[in-house]
Amino acid sequence: MIKMQNKNFFVSILFILALSIAACEQAIRDGTIKEITNFDDCAKAGYPVYFSEPPFCETPDGRAFTKNITINSFEDCAKAGNPIMESYPRQCKTPDGKSFVEKIDTTQKQIEIEGEIACLPSKRGTEECAYGLKSDEGNYYSLQNLNQQDLIDGLVTTGMRVKVDGKLTPPSENLLASYGVVGQIDIDTVTHISPLLKKIPTRGGDLRLKYEKGVTTLSGILTRSTPCVHWTVEIKTEDSPISQVTIDIFNSNKGAICIQVLGEPQEIYEEINSVSEETEYTIKIEQEVVFEGKLNE
Repeated sequence: MIKMQNKNFFVSILFILALSIAACEQAIRDGTIKEITNFDDCAKAGYPVYFSEPPFCETPDGRAFTKNITINSFEDCAKAGNPIMESYPRQCKTPDGKSFVEKIDTTQKQIEIEGEIACLPSKRGTEECAYGLKSDEGNYYSLQNLNQQDLIDGLVTTGMRVKVDGKLTPPSENLLASYGVVGQIDIDTVTHISPLLKKIPTRGGDLRLKYEKGVTTLSGILTRSTPCVHWTVEIKTEDSPISQVTIDIFNSNKGAICIQVLGEPQEIYEEINSVSEETEYTIKIEQEVVFEGKLNE
């Protein structure tokens, strides 16, 4: 019984297919399809339209008609799928030889954007690092008026997350020829999102406090007046999570008899866990306060 039903089903399908083919052949004989000579006639006749760029309609006899698109601008030309030349500004060329130049808005726009400090992708095949901003969307921006002393001191480094406020303009032709950027930002302010950094100058050398994701690191290099000087770091904390950190740095080898020559500088490195951006710090060297406050101030 089931085999008989399947057989009847396939016979019905074949019968419908035969009728469709016969109807199509009759339409061709009658000249209905042959009268279709453009996209609009094809679409009005109800034949399938494919919404590509540009759209086209296909008749049952295999002919395809492309919709005529009027091209009056760079955007129209690009949308129609024509080749784009990576000049500045960009140009698009149609098959009949017409060229359309992209209009560039040269006015400055105020922008606030987050991302990380990164080396701009170079087009010159060199390995130098031109500092810029890589946005969270993956776009690169040249940064104008970036504080050079912050770069020298290591307070601004690649990989650092920042928020940049400033005026955005399109890249110049020379800048675009050198780097893969989408614009340049004339900086008003740069705010460290994380990590937070603080440079602490002292008489024995510079220290740095760096906060990132609940951990603060103290690092630096201190000079030694003699080889016997040994800098020791003691850390005291209050509350949980930690609201106050007191760091004492002192020479733990004061009683030693030593020759009076300079010792090699000593590296300082300590980590403090369970802190926050609001944690307050007091740093002392031989009881002298060299820093007091928060890192985000």
